[in-house]
Amino acid sequence: MVAKLLIVLIFTLSSIILTNVIVVSLFYGINWAVGIVPNNLTGLELMQHSMKLASQAISAAGISLIPLYFGMLKKSVAITIVSSIIMVSFMSPPTDFSVLSVIIIPLVLSVVGFTIGLFCFKNIEKVDLV
Repeated sequence: MVAKLLIVLIFTLSSIILTNVIVVSLFYGINWAVGIVPNNLTGLELMQHSMKLASQAISAAGISLIPLYFGMLKKSVAITIVSSIIMVSFMSPPTDFSVLSVIIIPLVLSVVGFTIGLFCFKNIEKVDLV
């Protein structure tokens, strides 16, 4: 169970960081060659972006554990997948406003996700015996 939780956490964390690094690098490279943005990227801006990226990646890793609760509750992989799709569609609607733009919501959801992961890890012995 620990391996499954770590795979979900590490995959979510690393994919968010890797894709963001690729996008920022491409933007910086294209801007350097073409000069779309008149100002240069400073170290302070890069540090601020890195801190924001780290907090968003950790928050998303915690949120990714929430569908695990529904899957363990119903003992179904399909429920886990459907609940994760519903969560993603709720978090990223096709409008201008996103639930994730309010800073407290991702923080609370990540704490809920990490708590669910801990709860599932502690109760796995009881669930396996039934």
